[in-house]
Amino acid sequence: MKTQKINKIARNKTRLTMVILLAIATIAILALYLPALHIFHNKSDIKTIDQKNQEIYNNKNKKELIETNSKEPKKEQSTTPSAVFDIQVSTHIEASNDITVQTQLKNLSDGVCSLSVTNGTTTHTQTAVVIYQPLFSTCAGFNIPNNTLTPGTWEVTLSVTSNGLTATKAISMEVQ
Repeated sequence: MKTQKINKIARNKTRLTMVILLAIATIAILALYLPALHIFHNKSDIKTIDQKNQEIYNNKNKKELIETNSKEPKKEQSTTPSAVFDIQVSTHIEASNDITVQTQLKNLSDGVCSLSVTNGTTTHTQTAVVIYQPLFSTCAGFNIPNNTLTPGTWEVTLSVTSNGLTATKAISMEVQ
């Protein structure tokens, strides 16, 4: 009888030890697994460097726009976008002698580009959408066939409209 009690106590100690070890192992696994699960679960909350830079840029531009709008009369709000976004325009003559108009739009993520190429009374127009890129956006593309423009000086005017604001940039181009 005494031996049975000793065996029973030994079995109970063994069971207790196993339960404690199992509990410790479970806690250890959960401690390792739960943080990893949290990281994967909230991966959409993690922003890339480009997204963070764009967010900083957008916040800065919103602040400048608010300050600009609060200082100016209402009727002039749509005519003063140059403080909001910057337009760069250049032309390039391709091997086929077609002319490509290249654009860089800073502080702008969407909108519509309108291109006008004028010499005297002759005007050629094209439109394109704004294509967003992290460093700078661009117009979807403008290509002017070489047989469209006669020799002379042409004024290339790009107007970009976004969120009710329009900015314009004009350059001259010599066609030979």
